[in-house]
Amino acid sequence: MNVFPRIGLGFCTVLALLASAADGRAESSAANRAKGSTGGALVGAEAVMVTEAAIGVQASWLYMIGGVVGGGGGGVAGYYIGGTSSPKPPSFLLAGGIALVIPTLLGVVTATSYQPPENYRPEHSPDEDAPADARLDLPSVEVARTFSDAELQMFRVRQATELHISLLRGVF
Repeated sequence: MNVFPRIGLGFCTVLALLASAADGRAESSAANRAKGSTGGALVGAEAVMVTEAAIGVQASWLYMIGGVVGGGGGGVAGYYIGGTSSPKPPSFLLAGGIALVIPTLLGVVTATSYQPPENYRPEHSPDEDAPADARLDLPSVEVARTFSDAELQMFRVRQATELHISLLRGVF
């Protein structure tokens, strides 16, 4: 079982909690440095892991090492970015890091998912085989009359039309 998504999500959660635990005033240098460090760590780790996922790395230990190294480098860079007088750069860095957590996790999970070998042929049991005439059709859209002729005479209502949209249509 691949434990990387759980570890990565826990790491990102701890970093986000550390960023929110800082003083919330915009003029606080410590708050800007905390935002910058946390945002930089997130962005740094995500940049490395997304690159590894794009390359197609399979080993989860490489993602862990790359995430820690990228997070460390990004955290140091974010610390210096947070030292500026404006609170905008560290805030944007933190927001960008938080925004990229889910795409990064999806990329890593997709890259490390199991791929069966090319020569793999699944075995089918006789009970699982469907009849030759079984099929599923695409959903259809139909316009139909609401009432039959007999219902019109019996209930004395006006004819209307209905839109029928089938969600699933099949023959078994």
